[in-house]
Amino acid sequence: MSTLEALANVPGKWGLLAKYDDPIIRFLMDRKFPWLKRISNAPRPAPTGRASRRGASFASQKSEEIVGGGTLTPTATESVAKYEAQLLALTHEGRRQLFEQEGAKCAEERRGAAEIERQLQEKTLYAQWRAADFSHWLRAALWNADEANDLSLGKEPDTRFGWNYISRLLQMSEFARTYEKRRLLIYRAIQAGDLPNPMRPEHFMRWAATLQLVVPDELKISMTPPEDRAPKEVNLASSAQGCHQSLIQRKPFIDQYAGRIRNGKVRLKQFFDGKTHKQGELPEAAQFRVPGKPGCYDLEAMLEYFRKRGDYSEIGW
Repeated sequence: MSTLEALANVPGKWGLLAKYDDPIIRFLMDRKFPWLKRISNAPRPAPTGRASRRGASFASQKSEEIVGGGTLTPTATESVAKYEAQLLALTHEGRRQLFEQEGAKCAEERRGAAEIERQLQEKTLYAQWRAADFSHWLRAALWNADEANDLSLGKEPDTRFGWNYISRLLQMSEFARTYEKRRLLIYRAIQAGDLPNPMRPEHFMRWAATLQLVVPDELKISMTPPEDRAPKEVNLASSAQGCHQSLIQRKPFIDQYAGRIRNGKVRLKQFFDGKTHKQGELPEAAQFRVPGKPGCYDLEAMLEYFRKRGDYSEIGW
């Protein structure tokens, strides 16, 4: 027995279709007259109450051409009998061929209905899930992985949605599948040590730019090398003191980058002078001194040091 025959032979309340023992004929009659399975020969109970009488009156107006007093009207009876006779007049192979044709149409209709449902679900998802408030989130010191994922797709982080909600829509929503793929990339990057969790916003933006991910304009960041981003006056000031173009002295570095370092000049004073000022203490900046270039520090190495510690922001503090 084929799948379609099995569907046609499912037991249940078939109404007037119950008299057809052959599942193929029952299926074909159901396709032609879908309302037959909702009709029985038993008289309908009399409605009670004003609301019931009003509802019954409306229903009877809609179906008076088909059903009268719980049974088929003469017109409907004639149509059903005529089609039934046509089916019985066909050979078994003829009915089988018609069955396959109608079965294919039925399957196509179901796929169409499923697609409509998918589109409705996706429209509902977009309508309910607000766009990201970047003016707020770009001020946040840290994002967790799910917040970064939501924001990278232009959505406001919201616990009502997120993965628990999205995972139920994977079969019907293209956006849900995009969300799943982006989420996988983020969590794999965390496992590999490419992203911390939680993470600095600019750290995530730089990682997304490296992978050339499509993100909202608010999350796009320049990937120009640091020495190209540095204003010319920094290099000129450094050169005036005998430093190479990629090197820099303390004062020009503080003047240019204090606004991008967490806690600004206070943090940089500690970076260059040490925390305790005790004899023998080695300041953090000491590791970036350039041999043979007194007072000069490796600019790129210092910036990368602050980035890795989450103390550097391209958009400023």
